[in-house]
Amino acid sequence: MRVIYNSDQFWCFAYPWPRRVREPLQYYLSGEFFKEYILFERGPLMAAYYTWGDGRQIDNDPEHDHGDMEVMSKYRRNQYDFISEGDSPAYFYLLDVGLRSHEDPSYGGWGGRFIQSNENPKRWEDGQQVTDFNPYTQQDDPTFPQTRWIKDFFVKSHGSFHINDRYFEPAYSHMILHRELGLENKFK
Repeated sequence: MRVIYNSDQFWCFAYPWPRRVREPLQYYLSGEFFKEYILFERGPLMAAYYTWGDGRQIDNDPEHDHGDMEVMSKYRRNQYDFISEGDSPAYFYLLDVGLRSHEDPSYGGWGGRFIQSNENPKRWEDGQQVTDFNPYTQQDDPTFPQTRWIKDFFVKSHGSFHINDRYFEPAYSHMILHRELGLENKFK
């Protein structure tokens, strides 16, 4: 069994994302984008999604105060900004989007890019040594194997959130994503 150890790239989808995601891609995690394309009039699945300053709190969880406007301001976030604990990339890795990362995690995909561990050949890991060239900074960047897909994920998926509501039941929620691509695809 292969183990994917995401110790660094996941922070791009966690609370400190504004410090990890480069400026040109932050729009797709912003309250402005979420308000327009993700949260409202997208059905019950996205209506249940928590964001910064949304006025809601998870029942029986006093530490979940991110919906409070004062807390939002304290952390310098904007209303409806993306919020996540960083577990999203673990799920994103399971999405087969035709990049063949299931064959070789060093190819990379929506869940990030990983290299085989020197200590354990069944472990694939990220970290500061796993970088991709970032065209926004013109440098090799350890966050870019993950952040390069932010626009693709949110722009290409936001329509699916509403379509897939027919599969949504609060007690047993799941989303079905399907793409039909062959192993070898060429795009211009």
